Amino acid sequence: MKRKSKKKSKKPSRTKDELRKELFIVRLYDGFDNQWIDVSEPLTKAEAQKVWDKKTGNGSKNTSYNDIDYYRIFPADTKMLFSDGFGEI
Repeated sequence: MKRKSKKKSKKPSRTKDELRKELFIVRLYDGFDNQWIDVSEPLTKAEAQKVWDKKTGNGSKNTSYNDIDYYRIFPADTKMLFSDGFGEI
C-alpha cells in the first residue's frame, strides 16, 4: 500500500514584529553612570556577536558586572527601564 505524500505547506510570512524579535542590540553598561548605552543598531545574532567579540576582545574583558563597564547582547525589542535604586522602576 502506497502512502499518500502530504504536500508541505508554505509557512506564512512573518510580521515585522516577529522579524524584529530576531534582531539583537549590543549595549554597554556604564558602571559610573549606572546606565545602559546602545553601542550598535539592531543586528542579526551573528552580527551582534561580532560586535560583542570586538568590544570584549573575544570575551576576555568587559564581560561581567565585576568589570564595572561591560557589554551584553539583548533582543532588539528589550526596553531598558531607569531606576535610581531607591524606589520602584
